[in-house]
Amino acid sequence: EALVRACLDPDEGVRLAAYGALANLADPRGAALLLAATKKEQGQSLFQVQGEALKLAEKLGPKGLVASATAIYRDLIQFKNLRGPCLVGLGSFPDPGALEELKATLESGDMELQAMAVQAAAATPGSQATSFWIRALKEGRNRPSVLRVLRLRQDRAALPAVKELFRDAEGETRREALAAAAALDGAAAVPDLLPHWESGPVEDRAAAEDLLSRLPGTDVTEELAQAAMIAGADAPETRAFLLRALAARNAAGHISLFWGAAAD
Repeated sequence: EALVRACLDPDEGVRLAAYGALANLADPRGAALLLAATKKEQGQSLFQVQGEALKLAEKLGPKGLVASATAIYRDLIQFKNLRGPCLVGLGSFPDPGALEELKATLESGDMELQAMAVQAAAATPGSQATSFWIRALKEGRNRPSVLRVLRLRQDRAALPAVKELFRDAEGETRREALAAAAALDGAAAVPDLLPHWESGPVEDRAAAEDLLSRLPGTDVTEELAQAAMIAGADAPETRAFLLRALAARNAAGHISLFWGAAAD
């Protein structure tokens, strides 16, 4: 009760001390007072109470008071200077409300916010979060951003849903699906990527070539070398592409393929 009165005190110093005490107590009941203060304070006092509210949320999450922390982040995200920290906070635990807020941010149309939300969503721990983003992918809203989330999460459980979009009507979605599959499936993605180089639109071919050239791992190099050996005289473009990809990968162990091609 004393802190409640202090939050309403006409003296700015008293109010700011009360806000700091509420944050340090890490009691969810302090959230309403701090959030109310963000609506009335101005100038430097506003920045300070915003910081105290953010601190309270950061303390509540690890204590298991996830819903309370999420509510604070969702309220504070309205302030442009707090969007980054709030998105990071929302991505720190697989709370349904937090995930919905991240999804709404992905659909916001603000490219800077979307990029931050992708990183935050990728960091959310647990298979529950992956399942959420797979469902979001199937809903069909802003699929490219959701595919970026799934690519960065590195959870192979998303692979079947990702592969379903290889032939999507939207080019950006197709290319993000290819990138996600490459990240999730490694060398096993090579047979999936090659057809997109061979018969896809120009942009898809360029994306597939870039992915196959940069995909890490000696096992990927071996897959490409095997495909180059199989590619016959009736597929000179494919063979040339595979040799370019191997050259980009510095595949010195397969120099005989290059000598053989030079003799063609």
